[in-house]
Amino acid sequence: MLIVNDVMKKMFRTKYKSNDKNSIQEAISLLKKSGYSQMQCLRILMEELNLNIADADKIILSSDAWAKEKISNAKFREDFEKDLENS
Repeated sequence: MLIVNDVMKKMFRTKYKSNDKNSIQEAISLLKKSGYSQMQCLRILMEELNLNIADADKIILSSDAWAKEKISNAKFREDFEKDLENS
């Protein structure tokens, strides 16, 4: 289980403003630049914004910060789904 710590929460809150659509991008970017993983970013969105995993995942996958990983993520998911079907 990924734990969201107080440092992550504070970092997220310094950038995220609910009335500013760009602030979520800034918050995710700050977390990534600070060395947090995609899964940790996902978890913080779930906890701080009270999102389900699917909605948080959509935000992460469409974020500017994680755009370069989008193709590799899609490939990983496709391969994973194939492995599940074949097992």
